[in-house]
Amino acid sequence: MSQACRKVAQDLWSNSQLPNAASHAGLILDRYLLQTGDDGESKRNLLEEAKKAVAKSIGLYERAFLRWHNAAPVNHLDHEFRSEGRLVVGLGIKSVIETGLRMHHTYGVPLIPGSALKGLASHYCALTRGPIDDAFAADGAAFALIFGNNEASGLVSFDDAWIHPSSLTNSEGLLLDAMTPHHSDYYTGKQEDAAPADFDGPIPLQFLSVKGTFLVRVWADVDGLEARKLLTISMTLLTEALKNWGIGGKTNSGYGKLVLNS
Repeated sequence: MSQACRKVAQDLWSNSQLPNAASHAGLILDRYLLQTGDDGESKRNLLEEAKKAVAKSIGLYERAFLRWHNAAPVNHLDHEFRSEGRLVVGLGIKSVIETGLRMHHTYGVPLIPGSALKGLASHYCALTRGPIDDAFAADGAAFALIFGNNEASGLVSFDDAWIHPSSLTNSEGLLLDAMTPHHSDYYTGKQEDAAPADFDGPIPLQFLSVKGTFLVRVWADVDGLEARKLLTISMTLLTEALKNWGIGGKTNSGYGKLVLNS
């Protein structure tokens, strides 16, 4: 069965049907690598087709984005964040190529999972606010109220951050990118008997990164003034973390920084 599916996928490529029909970049990245003999060329073609697919899905995604935006819970807080450079969330996801990217399951556009946002905010809270105020330490009362602990869930939820449709219609959205690891054999275990050396040759590795504006939403399971306080604190922590630490992979190289959209 798997061989039959692979043959169908190869036929789509060879008959030029896939570039004309595919509109889900996530499926392309997961399923449609066609080996042409040149591994680098095969991967680049795959990434290019993913970029084209995102452009084809804009009409449907615009309607979905508007519906999601208007379906916000009563006690919520929304802010738009724009990437200062590029970001890549889900770099380690299993893929037909060495790198992955978190995409919306239904619409095939870049997405920042709410779990990643909550994890970033909670870690930032514990390490930056905790030393100043015990209530915001990992075992503190305020921390538990917002993020939860082993006994109970927190009162604040972090939604997935959806990319703004306008970021898919210009020079933003999905972008071709590359990294050049210099010591691939050493890190993969092929060079166990020798340490990395300056004369090791870099091997370019192509991947997709993202640039654009994301709508970030937090919402609370309580009402009134308490909800407003919790949401304000949560969004403040997340705003600082996104600006100072960044999110996703390669943050030490400057990726992943997002700032409030003015």
